[in-house]
Amino acid sequence: DEGVAPGSIVVLTGLGLEKSAVWAHRRYGNQVLWNGAVDDEGRNLGLAANDVPEAPPDVVLCESIRRFKGLERPVVILLEVPRDDPERLDRLLYIGMSRARQHLVLIAPLAVIRRVAPGTA
Repeated sequence: DEGVAPGSIVVLTGLGLEKSAVWAHRRYGNQVLWNGAVDDEGRNLGLAANDVPEAPPDVVLCESIRRFKGLERPVVILLEVPRDDPERLDRLLYIGMSRARQHLVLIAPLAVIRRVAPGTA
């Protein structure tokens, strides 16, 4: 609706792609999640950075927060953040949230949203 090109979007999961329900589904309407460094089950293919194929322009990159550290995208959708370890949660939220250059979408339980934005209803 907002005219954002799929290649400008990354979906970041707090889980490895092997454990991600979002990666397992991969097709959402007419959008497809893509990652050239992993197989269909989310297992790392062991490719050197130069050997990972370039993403087609009509797909949305899906990656783990940890593997996306140091990279950025205009739009970041952050989800599947584990709540079991508060220190790990804070670290993953910081890394994931700081990857967005223009727009951040956080999909998480209300307790996590309140941790990020105290006073949220």
